[in-house]
Amino acid sequence: MTLCAQNISCQIAGKMILSGCEMSLCSGEMIGMIGPNGAGKSSFIKILAGINIPDTGKVFLDEQPLLKKSPKQLAKIIAYLAQGATTHWPLSVRKLVELGRLPHQNPWGALARYDQTIIDDAMAQAEVTELADRIITTLSGGEKLRALIARLFATQPEIILADEPIAALDPYHQLHTMELFRQHCDCGGSAVVVLHDLDMAARFCDRLLLMNEGRCLYSDTPKNVLTKENLREVYHIDASIQETPEGLHVAPAQRLINRP
Repeated sequence: MTLCAQNISCQIAGKMILSGCEMSLCSGEMIGMIGPNGAGKSSFIKILAGINIPDTGKVFLDEQPLLKKSPKQLAKIIAYLAQGATTHWPLSVRKLVELGRLPHQNPWGALARYDQTIIDDAMAQAEVTELADRIITTLSGGEKLRALIARLFATQPEIILADEPIAALDPYHQLHTMELFRQHCDCGGSAVVVLHDLDMAARFCDRLLLMNEGRCLYSDTPKNVLTKENLREVYHIDASIQETPEGLHVAPAQRLINRP
């Protein structure tokens, strides 16, 4: 399944947020969307998910306009995890994860045994089984995020769109979450993940989309995008870049004081 965005532009309160942005995502592929704060990443991924509508341009799902799909159809295919996602209802973790099965249910139908197995598997994947009976509002930020990731996998989407899904996690769970997304793609799914951790982006993603000031500047392999020149231009930093057995290693070294 392919997801393709063409010539996406939008304004908010008269300010251009995205300008002529394009992206294509194929089955088996994981794209890391990177760039500084305010680059337009969250706005772009919401348009890819069908949550926001661009002023110009279109998004296509398997060459058909994305917005011709019903919300229920889209919810079966695309799972979106918002930046800083949380929940305000005092649900148990298991009840929260069960919500991931809603797109596959009849309006008044009960969860089948098949659904319960999928929920169990999703909770095991995200390592939240031991939290099943805890009330979501009593958990730490990282624990809540892991429960939301379990809900995402309970949907069994083909495409995952995740906005900063590892920002609130400790190093162990950052690695684990990226491994889950990578496994999803290796099994035929696909994902777009907004990241600030350039090391994680380089290690797990097939391609990187580097954005700045509402534009998609570079789209290529991590090695070709994460160059010293590009990092100086977009992030205004000098960085140490090394090839390691685990992949490309990018370590910000210092800020450029005399930035443009």
